[in-house]
Amino acid sequence: MSKIENTTRPETEQADVEQTTTLNTGLASDAMARRRMLLKSLSKGSSVVAAAAIPMHTLAGTGSLAVTANGKRCTISGTMSGVHSQETIKAVCVGYSPGYYKMISHWPNYNSTTGVATNSVNGKTFTQTTSFSTIFGGGSASGLLYIMQNNPSSDEFHWIAALLNSLPGSPATNFPYTASEVLNLYTNNYANALKFFKDYMEVHT
Repeated sequence: MSKIENTTRPETEQADVEQTTTLNTGLASDAMARRRMLLKSLSKGSSVVAAAAIPMHTLAGTGSLAVTANGKRCTISGTMSGVHSQETIKAVCVGYSPGYYKMISHWPNYNSTTGVATNSVNGKTFTQTTSFSTIFGGGSASGLLYIMQNNPSSDEFHWIAALLNSLPGSPATNFPYTASEVLNLYTNNYANALKFFKDYMEVHT
């Protein structure tokens, strides 16, 4: 049996592999761009590499780019994870406690002339007198500020703080969820989200 030597393979193997990979896996252009970005970043430090490795569709989410005060990734799933590897991300996400929002003057978009804080979420405008159920679609029929000042043992006490922390103009830093997402979590991931907000996002008082 004769032995056939392939003398051209070393010169063309790289191109063939890349072409086959692209054709067979159908990698999207943004995925290829991400890969190139990661490779170029290898010599620029671990923080750059970490950012490059994050899928582009998650870059808009603050939770992927920040950590809680105790160093966990700033998302519900991140704080629940049993993985304890050292995070290289330095940005910290913190919110304000319900106690802070007992004072209407601390609410986002508070108007000192009228004494009213007017905000909106999902096309609904609300103030401190709007009922909790009107905004969240369930729960107490009491007004938001009334709950903050009179029902500190209620779940609503913490959900309202989460909503206020998520609004534009909030003093919270790198809060990981938008106001719309907070309402969605109330409906679809109540227990886990409530624990996350209470345990990790009520740092400042």
